[in-house]
Amino acid sequence: MFGLPWDQTLAAMTFIGMIVFLFLGFPVAFSLTFTGLVFGLIGFGASFFDLLPLRIWGTMTNFTLTAVPLFVFMGVALEKSGLAEELLETMALVFGKLRGGIAISVVVVGAEFGHGKRNHVLSDYTFAVRDETTGELLPIGKAYSGLTDVEIAELTEYFKQNTIVDHGRYREVKPDIVLEVAFNAIQPSTRHASGLALRFPRIKAIRRDKNVDAIDTLTYARELAAQQARADVDLEKENA
Repeated sequence: MFGLPWDQTLAAMTFIGMIVFLFLGFPVAFSLTFTGLVFGLIGFGASFFDLLPLRIWGTMTNFTLTAVPLFVFMGVALEKSGLAEELLETMALVFGKLRGGIAISVVVVGAEFGHGKRNHVLSDYTFAVRDETTGELLPIGKAYSGLTDVEIAELTEYFKQNTIVDHGRYREVKPDIVLEVAFNAIQPSTRHASGLALRFPRIKAIRRDKNVDAIDTLTYARELAAQQARADVDLEKENA
């Protein structure tokens, strides 16, 4: 093939075959396995079946490769069991009352079912600030830690009764629940319509004394982001 040695030709054919199977819509695992078996037989003949167990054993005894599925399993376990959320909630209970950080008032515009023990309640909240020029509510972040189980159960029933659009696990809800959300930093982001995103947001309280007209504005959020950027620049200069 194009004057290449046989081993390089076989490798190229294997790669092309895998790409063809992927474009035909076959699963990745099937494409890799099938092309490996077919071109392994073409290249090595019947002796391929003698080499295959040795190759599998070499992979199984490679500690680096063995760690990959374990890390994947750990991530899935943390997500499905809700341990990650519980850890963040515990940290919020321990450190939430300490001074430090910044907080803003936002309104909930979306609610999503949680994971693990909270897969039946709306515990993950997307919140927004108000654009004082247009009156639009622009999302700026999402938080799921800081509230008690009783408060989450209460909000779940409320949001179910005040759903605007039901997308399955996620619901667009009537924007009248105001939260006070603390965060570590605020920075530009293309993920949210506001153009900003809060880092490590955590819910401090439900502000039942406020309505949507009393939440913080996009201008204020931009001022906080600018202050953060200036502080970062000053810190870099000090460390230079």
